[in-house]
Amino acid sequence: MAHVHAGDGSTLASPMRTTTTQAALRVPAARVLAVEIGGTKMCIGVTDNGLPRTARDDTPNYLDHPHCSADELLRRMLERIAAAAERLEARQPDVIVVAWPGPVDEGVALRSPTILGPALDRRFDVRSAFAGRFPGATVHVMNNLTAAGYHFVGQGMTDFCIVTVASGIGNKVFLGGAPQVGRGGFGGEIGHLKLTPSPASPISMHVSELGSLASSRGTMWLDQAWDGGVLRATAVDSVDNDDFVAAFRMGERRAVRVVQAAAWPLAVALGALHLGIGLEKFLIVGGFAKALGERYRRLLARLCREVTWDVGQDWNAMVTLGRAGIDEGLAGALHFGEQHALVRLPS
Repeated sequence: MAHVHAGDGSTLASPMRTTTTQAALRVPAARVLAVEIGGTKMCIGVTDNGLPRTARDDTPNYLDHPHCSADELLRRMLERIAAAAERLEARQPDVIVVAWPGPVDEGVALRSPTILGPALDRRFDVRSAFAGRFPGATVHVMNNLTAAGYHFVGQGMTDFCIVTVASGIGNKVFLGGAPQVGRGGFGGEIGHLKLTPSPASPISMHVSELGSLASSRGTMWLDQAWDGGVLRATAVDSVDNDDFVAAFRMGERRAVRVVQAAAWPLAVALGALHLGIGLEKFLIVGGFAKALGERYRRLLARLCREVTWDVGQDWNAMVTLGRAGIDEGLAGALHFGEQHALVRLPS
């Protein structure tokens, strides 16, 4: 039985020496199962030295299942992942990479806010849960933005900050091709920084977490409150933003002003990262950012320029939008799994 490993580290099996040949024959490539878990959707991928096969499912979460306990939500999640793995012909994977939506330390999720919500949130031993469901597999657990970062590492990038703008806000800084999260694993969580919308907004003094302001849900919340509407109790209520996205992409003045106000705190956070440690590459991913498109990228780059001093930086080149149709988290998890797959050689 293979050992179980946590975090972003790995263990490679040492090849056994033989006196009858100079080279050992490698058995078929290890089968890698990668799972990217978001607050609303899960992406599952399998590769065994060929093109990846993928599946998608809803993430059981506290908003869609308000009467479920934390244990029930997590149980349903694991059952759906196991069912997807079976459909992808990966009931017994050799390597599993789990990309989790929250900070992770030694295979344990410290927080899972988009899955469990504020009332149910607690630590969850992701490593042990997957090891129990898939006995014999080597399990790696990492934050989902760490996984997305490995997609860009696989493309040759080394120093950058990846940021997701979706139902929440998260980030990860990579230096030398490795994620920087600190000794306690707390890094990469700018979404929990408390800030305010743009000073130009009607509710500029409303202070909340960055992830509740600059995300898709936060932007829709700001849109509803813009003209004196009744403020919702939380900025994470489910919303349908297709019409709003279309209005923004067409340049509708009000939609552009709302997005600008919501993006302001994100620009402040990115500007602080640039000024604090000198980062010069910010990769913006996530469904909401990609849906808003190039107009959003240009707007965010302009705001970053406005909140930092000008010493010749080219913010337009420093802020890059991820490609539509690419799931960076799943692609990065598969890349990491393939790089860290156990090398199994005949005895």
